[in-house]
Amino acid sequence: MDIRTLRNLDLNLLVAFSVLMQERHVSRSAKKLGIGQPGLSGALARLRAAFDDPLLVRVGSALQPTPRALELIAPVERALSLIESTTSILRGFRPGETDRTFSIGMTDDHELLFAAALASRLMREAPRARLVVRAADIHTRAGALDDGTLDVALGAVLQERLPSWHEHTVLFQEGYSCVWSPKQVRVKGRLSLDRYLALEHVLVTFAGDLSGRIDDMLAVRGKRRRVLLGVPRFASLPSILASMPVLCTVPTPVARWFACGRGLVTTRPPVKLSAMDYGLIYRRRDATLPELAWFRNFVTATVRGRMTEMESRAHHHAYDERT
Repeated sequence: MDIRTLRNLDLNLLVAFSVLMQERHVSRSAKKLGIGQPGLSGALARLRAAFDDPLLVRVGSALQPTPRALELIAPVERALSLIESTTSILRGFRPGETDRTFSIGMTDDHELLFAAALASRLMREAPRARLVVRAADIHTRAGALDDGTLDVALGAVLQERLPSWHEHTVLFQEGYSCVWSPKQVRVKGRLSLDRYLALEHVLVTFAGDLSGRIDDMLAVRGKRRRVLLGVPRFASLPSILASMPVLCTVPTPVARWFACGRGLVTTRPPVKLSAMDYGLIYRRRDATLPELAWFRNFVTATVRGRMTEMESRAHHHAYDERT
């Protein structure tokens, strides 16, 4: 590919060439293109410079293509046909007709919160499409996006962990909540820092270590909690909390989901933790692909709608600090 040659051409010039070769008359060609004759004369001058050939020469009262122009007619028409078919695909993407399999990566807390809503909505809006939800966390998602395993990933947006060739859209913020079973753990009134530190803790750990953000915050204050158990997924937490006198500090949306109908309660942690941005991460090169643009919009609307729904239910399961 000769970049210098391509920089001197644009789609409008190729269209002008095609019409000139058909009409072989500047005035008629200009009228067909919907431009003035001076404008078409300028386009012809640019075409001549780009191809280093007169392209059209006057023979008597008519314009005739040069041998070079005759050689160019077929490849230019093929190029324009390919561009037209491509733009037709872009214009013609219809979710209701696609049979594409979309893939999204997320941690299992977001799977618990959003997978059913995504699948249910997909059945309505794109009934022939299919959805694959894959396990992906902050350590694995970039590689899965790069090798094409994932179309998009949903997760924490940390600028230092985002490659320059990935884009993101922030969808919501997550704070943190403590969750436990009142049948296993007794807390009178507000959950104090002393009581928090006296309890045993469960930690969701993707990397397999037994410390997290809250441990870093405690260390700054010269404090330390005891993490009894580390697990790789959130899904096992309700049964663990229901069977052991332990406490877990997790993102607030999944804490609320755990509390809903599971006999667990939630409250704010005694250590202030700033909320984190969560969003959709995707490959920059996919930004203009119509099916993936639709999928990103679909996921965005579904996730934000689900977050709003959960917010409206949140007050029913908060821990009453007066007890």
